[in-house]
Amino acid sequence: MAKIKFINFYESLSKKQRAEFRRFACSPYFNKGRSYLPVIDSINRICGKELSSKEVIKILSGELNSKSRTLWNRLSELMKMSEYFILTKYFEEDKTLFNNIISSYYVSNSMFNLFVQKNKSNIKSFNNSKINLKTFYNIFENKENEGFYDIYTNRHREYIFSLKEQVIYHSASFIIKHYLHLTELLQQQKIGMEQLESIGVTFLSDDDTIEFLENIKTNYNVLYKLAAFQFNIYKAFSDTNHEEYYAKAREISKQVMAKLNDDYKLYIYQLMVNYCINQTNRFIHKYYKELFEIYNEKLEQNLFQDLKVGNFPVNNFRDYIFVSLKLKKLDWAK
Repeated sequence: MAKIKFINFYESLSKKQRAEFRRFACSPYFNKGRSYLPVIDSINRICGKELSSKEVIKILSGELNSKSRTLWNRLSELMKMSEYFILTKYFEEDKTLFNNIISSYYVSNSMFNLFVQKNKSNIKSFNNSKINLKTFYNIFENKENEGFYDIYTNRHREYIFSLKEQVIYHSASFIIKHYLHLTELLQQQKIGMEQLESIGVTFLSDDDTIEFLENIKTNYNVLYKLAAFQFNIYKAFSDTNHEEYYAKAREISKQVMAKLNDDYKLYIYQLMVNYCINQTNRFIHKYYKELFEIYNEKLEQNLFQDLKVGNFPVNNFRDYIFVSLKLKKLDWAK
């Protein structure tokens, strides 16, 4: 299709999403009283056809009895509207981000009663939701909003406690993401990435990280465990001769898995699978059994989305079968 931004966007939508966007475009707040449905309907009829931009404009101009310049204006307006549509859908899917933004607005505009009510809802949501990779940073943002509320309402003692928690959650969420990215770099390094030390990203010392983790271990146990998992799995990849790092990460994963959402579980399982495959490639055969146990755990929890990913399903499915045959688990393979 032609290189027209809105049409490229519209073609990427599913049938359901197109219907949702159509309703969105009917909102007077966004359409400013102008009807965009004739344009959308005309675009719908040519979707999927191999047409140049010039051909598209000619067809649409003819159907809509509109000048070319006017049509380009409508397409530009629709593109801007599509960005608001994306934002709306994003907030619908990420309620925590939405709630934190609303809370920040209430505090900034001295709507303190509304903030207190919203904050209670936020805390309840955190307590009742499975943990994902954004959870601890979202909690930090919530604590930050609480801190501003404490300042504006002269709650100095509460502010000091809130500030302490901001530091803990922000630092821990950074550690998780930092070692997550370092671990990914280490894995990419195996297939030709430049050496980590040559790009200057390893600035946290092990001692600093371990000291911080020990300090939060008692009062923030789940936070500690997930940060400790990420640190230990990074160390396992960086020094494959010290298998105790993987053993620690594996033990932690068993303790926290029930608290995580499916995407986080899959991420952790995939890291452990990658490590075990690396070890089998080094002819450490005991990791075939470890791989089988991980695969079995995943399937028992109906976590097989990785088998459906476009780039990887053949290799992943093959690995499941190969490991089961290696261990003579024929019935399992069937």
